Amino acid sequence: MNITGLITEYNPLHQGHLYHIEQTRNLLHPDILIIIVTSWFSSRGLPSLLSRNDKAKLCLQAGADLVLELPCIYAAQSADRFAMYAIESLKTAGVNNICFGSETGDLKKLETLAGSLDLLIKDPSTSLVRNTEKTLNQPLRSNDILGVQYIRYCRMFGITPYCIKRNEDFVSATQTRKDFFEGKKAFLSDHFMSQQCWSSYYPALRTALMMSPSSTLRSFLLVEEGIESRLRKAAEKNFSWEGFLEDCVSKTYSRARIQRTCLFILLQITKEDFRSHDHFFFLRILGMNDKGRRLLSSLPKGTPMASRIRDLPEFLRMVEHKSRLLYESVLDQRIENEDRMVIQFEKED
Repeated sequence: MNITGLITEYNPLHQGHLYHIEQTRNLLHPDILIIIVTSWFSSRGLPSLLSRNDKAKLCLQAGADLVLELPCIYAAQSADRFAMYAIESLKTAGVNNICFGSETGDLKKLETLAGSLDLLIKDPSTSLVRNTEKTLNQPLRSNDILGVQYIRYCRMFGITPYCIKRNEDFVSATQTRKDFFEGKKAFLSDHFMSQQCWSSYYPALRTALMMSPSSTLRSFLLVEEGIESRLRKAAEKNFSWEGFLEDCVSKTYSRARIQRTCLFILLQITKEDFRSHDHFFFLRILGMNDKGRRLLSSLPKGTPMASRIRDLPEFLRMVEHKSRLLYESVLDQRIENEDRMVIQFEKED
């Protein structure tokens, strides 16, 4: 059976993503298409403009048979870890192909670069992206960087990678977010939540940074190499998120790294919490149609999976509780039915 996976963020979903899904179906003709998507917060540590259930509904409407979640503890990570956790979950679902978007669209080139990453020499004075580019001796755009990591982990897990060249005619997710916050109409923007930006969270972050002892801050995930001092100094100086971020970003710490670190400080997820959970061979089910249901029924007995919060293992239940609590903290009311799996029924073939 051809089970194909897509690793996505959809923050927010745009027409380029629909093109990706369509082209994947045209290229691979999958029997089952699985989309794993970040939910409350993205790989760059950004809050999602779309609610989790909206993402699941839109994925199913766009052609997914099964929608899985990559929880924020696994999503808000550097490219190599993000790729690893997503592919671990897809492997658990029986995926044998993945298809990703790429700026180059050159799979052979990316495969060659993936082999070179085995020689990666990490310079702690600079970011992972710059380390990667230095090792590969060339600059790469964000989706090519992710693609190289996908290929590495596909090799480990016996999954075949494919790539589709990104169509630059489509407005990117970054530009869509920018347009939305500038008051412009954007694709699906009726579903977006304007409160979901870092400026909404900054007052709580600033308070947490200034009131927490350094030892407490150092216990949180990603707070390493004395970054807590940099964050605290920037918080003391700045009353705005953009000013704070500008003072924090450096050659060593990218914007995404700062956002991820601040996210885990607000979530209060510690290195100790994460120590024994550094893999994600699990299916967190958000939605499915009949094909997806049949696939889940066919998986080996004991395959770890859950569609409801109460059925999650203790660690994932804690992550879910904290993530949702933080996400809702900037809203005027709770998001309803976020624990209800989205089911799209279809006629049997």
